[in-house]
Amino acid sequence: MDFIVLPDHPAGGTLAVRFAGEGARVLYHPSGRPWIVGHWNDGEVVTATAGDRSVALLGRTVVTAPALAGWLRTVRSVAELGERSLDLPGCFHLVGTFDGVTCAQGTLALAYQIFYAAVDGVTMAAGVPDRLIRATGAVLDERSLSLCLLGPYARAPWPVSERTMWHGVHKLPPGHRLLVDATGADRTNRWWYAPEPDVPLAELADQLRERLLEAVASRVDRTGSAGLSCDLSGGMDSTSLCFAAEHQGIPLTTVHMCPTDPSNPDTTWARRCQRDLPSANHVVVERGALPGYFAQPDDPVGTRLEGPTAMVHEAMIEYLVRLVAGAGSGRHMRGDGSDEIFHRTHAATAAMIRRHPVRHLRSVLRMKARNRWSVATTLRSLRDPGSYPRWLRRVAKDLTSPYDWTTRPEWDLPLRLPRWATPEAAETVRELYYEAAATGASPMIDEAGQHEVFRLVQLNGEATRQSSHIGARHGVTFEAPYVDDRVLHAGLSVRVEDRARVGVNKPVLAAAMRGVVPPDVLERRDKGDGTRGMFASMRRNRRYLEQLGRDSELARRGLVDPELLRRIASGPHLDLKAIAPLSATWAAEQWLQALPETLRAGAAQPTPQYA
Repeated sequence: MDFIVLPDHPAGGTLAVRFAGEGARVLYHPSGRPWIVGHWNDGEVVTATAGDRSVALLGRTVVTAPALAGWLRTVRSVAELGERSLDLPGCFHLVGTFDGVTCAQGTLALAYQIFYAAVDGVTMAAGVPDRLIRATGAVLDERSLSLCLLGPYARAPWPVSERTMWHGVHKLPPGHRLLVDATGADRTNRWWYAPEPDVPLAELADQLRERLLEAVASRVDRTGSAGLSCDLSGGMDSTSLCFAAEHQGIPLTTVHMCPTDPSNPDTTWARRCQRDLPSANHVVVERGALPGYFAQPDDPVGTRLEGPTAMVHEAMIEYLVRLVAGAGSGRHMRGDGSDEIFHRTHAATAAMIRRHPVRHLRSVLRMKARNRWSVATTLRSLRDPGSYPRWLRRVAKDLTSPYDWTTRPEWDLPLRLPRWATPEAAETVRELYYEAAATGASPMIDEAGQHEVFRLVQLNGEATRQSSHIGARHGVTFEAPYVDDRVLHAGLSVRVEDRARVGVNKPVLAAAMRGVVPPDVLERRDKGDGTRGMFASMRRNRRYLEQLGRDSELARRGLVDPELLRRIASGPHLDLKAIAPLSATWAAEQWLQALPETLRAGAAQPTPQYA
């Protein structure tokens, strides 16, 4: 799906002609001017109109046009559109035209993102930034490129993370809406605020179950032209989605990828679950068939201009896309986001202990024993993170320090720059952190544990979005029902104490899926590990890794030391600690090398036509 949103402006007709290529679809404002222009399949867009107000849902939902029209009639103003969107199950862009004001928003977890830019003085929005980049002649932002080296995950802390890779093209922050008036001028405001985590699990389990079932049902193609598939890892997350489909009688293809390590118990659990999913078609990828984390992709994601992400291993996504497309699936579900929403994170645990230290003394002792920490390290991990700007300045100072694997998040992931990052790259990133701190940046959620969960969920949402860009060539999108707005909002409402009961794996998800998923799956205690697969992939693709380091765009821009990079990529390693930062660097390098030469050199192509 690819679209632009035009305000109810006199220039709308001219802009629509510029962007409407062959086969483009057009939706209109109540005034008759073009509103939404783009390409989408039947069943991907639901619209409703009531007087001089219209709304469109572009994505996945079970809401019908008559139901949406009834909902629209109850919305009193454009300011209510965002808040009331939590009434609507699914995962979608919400676009409205309300009394001459155009509004657009994505999802909280960024599985659906809104980008916007001024074209000929008129603000336009889009679901992907490519058309805006080319229409504005946007130039690559070299400062943003430096942020892509951060690891072990390539996502800078809020609000530094809100920079795009292109000057003049912006992305809408999560929980915000874009408003464009009839003059073409824009503003943004916030519509979502996190709930207090104070609702007992017993009161929310039924609601969570209902919302998860709705989320899975929203992935069904209402036209019947694309089937539905889902990972079946054997773990609780993706397996619960499979049983949610079975519970509702939804035809499904499951995919189990046998782990590299033969001692990994996931395959045993997956086979057990296959017997309890009699209606599904089961596909098994044998051990060693996957291309691996560091394999060379056939068509790098750089042809999509948004930017790199270390959370997406392109060659593996390409393999999976071809597999499920061959099985008749056009939508593939994964369990992304469940770990973050349904498990108590360290920051949330620390906040809970600080509030009631005596009551949770046993939790402190378990934390110390599980991590093999000293008393001093344990107490340090429980400290109050302090103000958000002060925390930003503190992590800025530590950017080039060796990554401390005993460190736990305070406000956000304590990212570091890798050893091969140059002093110039480090100085650029440090400046961006200091600039954000100087503005008095505040966290997205005032409570550190909730802020951490929200940020981690966005990593999963972005990975889902980027994977869908790769899958689009084969007509496959990736779906993450756990990060739907309604599921996320309910999950954040659960009491922190209920998220990690002793002896229960993901108690929130287990309680919600009781009666849908077999009890033995919900009570599983063992867990697989992907370490062996990562090492095997490095050995198998060492020549490709060395080649990327030898002919490095990042090195030419003065961001990495190519000799040190090659040495680490090709050398022996005892564990994953040295390898983990490579993912972010290789993602950035692949993306840069795949960019069209005109864009890589800093001049965008001035052709806004649809391909």
